[in-house]
Amino acid sequence: MDKTTRSNEEVFAAVSGLEAVAQGRRDDLQSVVPRQMMDEWLDLIQQDRSMSTVESYRRRLDQFVAWLEDRGIMDLSTLSGRDLVEYRDVRRPKLADTSLQNELGTVRKWLEYGVALESVEPSLVDALGHLIPALTSGDDASDVLIDPDRCRSILEWLSRYEYASRDHVTLQLLWDTGCRLSGLRSLDTEDVDPEARTVTFRDRRDTGT
Repeated sequence: MDKTTRSNEEVFAAVSGLEAVAQGRRDDLQSVVPRQMMDEWLDLIQQDRSMSTVESYRRRLDQFVAWLEDRGIMDLSTLSGRDLVEYRDVRRPKLADTSLQNELGTVRKWLEYGVALESVEPSLVDALGHLIPALTSGDDASDVLIDPDRCRSILEWLSRYEYASRDHVTLQLLWDTGCRLSGLRSLDTEDVDPEARTVTFRDRRDTGT
């Protein structure tokens, strides 16, 4: 499926979802300020998620909340499907499909929390699902970054308790070289020079690495 066809299908699905939202919208939603609900949700999820994941969620949500504030939307009970479409259209030219998928996916999780609080129209969660771009093969790499301080702490622990283990060597090489996992997997013993303390990444197209 090419991007034009996929884009047309997304528009059709989104419009259908927006019509459903407009027809069945609740009139008894509780008012809540976007930034307040963002802070509450992030405080809640940090109990079972790593700090780096929570910070990634915070960065993504802050983009959306700041946009809502700029447009004067200070009560999530008034949020509409059209608002979500407009935000998607604003962000799409600035992000790769993978990043946009992650960002809108985080917004969707957050809105699910709003539904539980009876502050967000339930139909918006499904409508937003239609706005999240589908990824083609090879586009689904994660853009979540490990916090540098956390990585240093892990390396320190591995150096002390699992020195030269597979995990220690793998993470140390990723940290020092910034290589891809595919490049790391392609390394052979001849690529390592212990005396020079160097590792050489070679193009071995004839072997598929």
